[in-house]
Amino acid sequence: MIAGDYMILFTIKNHKSFIMSSEKKVLASKSDEATQTLKTDSQKIVHRSNLVQFLHPEKWYKKGEEWQDRYYHIMTPETQRCGEMYRYELRGYSYGIGRPLWITWVGYLYADAPSKEHLIYKGHSQVNLPSDVPTVRASQYIGSNGHLYLMIGPISQYYNSFNLNYHSGSTGERVVHKKEKYKVFVTKSAKPI
Repeated sequence: MIAGDYMILFTIKNHKSFIMSSEKKVLASKSDEATQTLKTDSQKIVHRSNLVQFLHPEKWYKKGEEWQDRYYHIMTPETQRCGEMYRYELRGYSYGIGRPLWITWVGYLYADAPSKEHLIYKGHSQVNLPSDVPTVRASQYIGSNGHLYLMIGPISQYYNSFNLNYHSGSTGERVVHKKEKYKVFVTKSAKPI
């Protein structure tokens, strides 16, 4: 280990998070269950839980469309070229396909993106579902309003529910991540919003 570097150990004890150095000295602690912050001398990594909690529609489904496939577009507060590295994880349950949902998106909204094709630098989306559910896909894009969107689908819309968690990359948090900054749009098309 190089002098000045820290080995970060994250533990939960009595709903408190601790960050410890290699000398077992607590560097920081925070008791907020929904937000956990890890930091070294020069970097800060933030984890926020349950930013989006989605349940099937309150007004039910249109008659005859209960089991139809839909696309879920999740608008985030990040905008193009904001310079933030991110990791999102969606976990939930889809009664319509009879499977748990577990999807991960990562990327870097590069501040000096040379072209529109590079607005999400090193972006990757991963669906962690059994191979017998090949139709559910995940992707990410920059919407017409300049925001980062996370998308899943096509997937049966019948009784889907999920939570979305956020984890910053080594750039730290560059925008404010609050629940009211997120929106979920359910559409019949994969066409970007």
